[in-house]
Amino acid sequence: MAGPRENMARRHARGYIGFQKLEGELGQRPGVKNPKALTAWIGRRKHGKRAFQSAAARGVKLGGR
Repeated sequence: MAGPRENMARRHARGYIGFQKLEGELGQRPGVKNPKALTAWIGRRKHGKRAFQSAAARGVKLGGR
């Protein structure tokens, strides 16, 4: 059975999955009270505050497809 690190490595290899899909997956985890805020935090950490906010304001994707 794959551990959490192996699952995250597999996810990273898949690449961009989208804000809404990630939000849904995080909402399924126990202990996550606000999946939308957590997803935004992850996006800002990955892309930087300025790039993330700019893309959100324009309504464009940062990660592909």
